Amino acid sequence: MKPRLPAAPVPDFRSRGFLRQHIADIMEFYDARCIDPVGGFFHGYRNDGSIFDSRTRHLLSSAKFVFNFAMAARHFGSPRYAGAARHGLAYLHEIHRDSATGGYVWIVRDGCAADRTNHGLGVAHVLLAYASAHKAGSDQAASWMEQTWNLLEERYWDRQAGLYRDQADADWHFSAYRGQHTNLRLCEALLGAYEADGNPRYLDRALLIAQNITQRQAQLANGLVWEHYDDQWRIDWNHHRNEPKHPFQPWGFVVGHQTGWSRLLLQLDRHCRRPASEVDLPASVPGSIEPLWKPMPARQESSTLPLPYTQGYTILDPHAVQEALPPMARPESQWLLPTARRLFDTAVPLAWDEKHGGLCQSFDPEGNICDDDKHYWTQAETLAASALLAQRTGQDEYWMWYERIWQYAWQHMVDHQYGAWYRVLDRRNQHYDDRKSPPGKADLRVMNACYEVLQILDEL
Repeated sequence: MKPRLPAAPVPDFRSRGFLRQHIADIMEFYDARCIDPVGGFFHGYRNDGSIFDSRTRHLLSSAKFVFNFAMAARHFGSPRYAGAARHGLAYLHEIHRDSATGGYVWIVRDGCAADRTNHGLGVAHVLLAYASAHKAGSDQAASWMEQTWNLLEERYWDRQAGLYRDQADADWHFSAYRGQHTNLRLCEALLGAYEADGNPRYLDRALLIAQNITQRQAQLANGLVWEHYDDQWRIDWNHHRNEPKHPFQPWGFVVGHQTGWSRLLLQLDRHCRRPASEVDLPASVPGSIEPLWKPMPARQESSTLPLPYTQGYTILDPHAVQEALPPMARPESQWLLPTARRLFDTAVPLAWDEKHGGLCQSFDPEGNICDDDKHYWTQAETLAASALLAQRTGQDEYWMWYERIWQYAWQHMVDHQYGAWYRVLDRRNQHYDDRKSPPGKADLRVMNACYEVLQILDEL
């Protein structure tokens, strides 16, 4: 089915009606063809929606589809979406989960485990899926959240570092590699879990991870978030040095991860500025799932970043910003806003392609673009971060970024013929192939950004 929103005229990107319909159009692209009656969802789609791989089930996609359908069930009150979420939950817990080890199978092919590597990144998406299902009314998902928390505590949590380890083999022998990406997504999942049941342990852990990555670890990279570390959490500048386009562990400062942390810091800021009694706990909604089936101390920050490529860009004096902040429920978290602005204000102007539009994927320590591809999720993460910054600071420059990125995405990233977003374009906005959504992509980042902006509009 062709998306209801036409390419022209260009819509009002801050309209609730636009955001809701855009979510609905993306859901329609997948809902029309994604459910495998044997179990789970199909994961590989061409631009026109035809399936190019009916055999492979990737843990990330399996979890993302649960999130997508659970969120849509809650937002639109759709029994169909709720049923699809329940269908995906069963596959995620019964097929991907290894009952013998407690881990989650990374790749399932033809119903059998094809890659049993235990990835923290995968478990992050699993926890997010369970949290979203619990928000939509699933008591079963609540018990699985607890189970996943225990798995993370027993296997992945590095107490000394205050961060999560990345990956282990099927017998839980961990590699020496450590990365920020896993911790980014676990911070996001922990926030989702906190919003689902209000348990403060989730918020406390999310805060600890965020501070250790964006304060302690970022201090090693002149205030930005580097991707790769060794098992002592020392920067590894050479990991994948010749692979800036690696799908999960690319070399360079990844723009979407800078703005992704900016988004999460602002969401943490939102929670820290209100009492726990105001947390939105799950409520029964039409079409809900069940009826249908020790922290690092804040360091003193310099008012400027000693990076060769910050010349000409505004770097904040965090102390000046703090003086204007209202009292917070957690006063020790006054660092959240200035850190969110620092990451955004440094990365986004550097990555914006003035000639062809859009945000390039990454830049090197000298400020030179090292991957000039345009990825859908990087645009989406930055949309959400810019809207949150606009709301929190009241500064129009962030709404300008929001509009600028949406204009680009609407022209180049959104498929106005078949629906959903293209995965990646080259610098000149040309396609590499016709595979819109290979295993691992389910447009979660786009719809999640739309939900975030809808919440912001409710609060304005």
